Amino acid sequence: MLNDRYVFSQLMDFLPKHEFHRCVARYQGNQRNWIPQQSTYV
Repeated sequence: MLNDRYVFSQLMDFLPKHEFHRCVARYQGNQRNWIPQQSTYV
């Protein structure tokens, strides 16, 4: 069983919410993740 907290959880406690949202906007964190197509590996 996991007793420690995840790094992301600790980071969210450390950063103010507006700073987190600013980082999300800057690095386009709400964008869909890029998933390579299978044809890329053929």
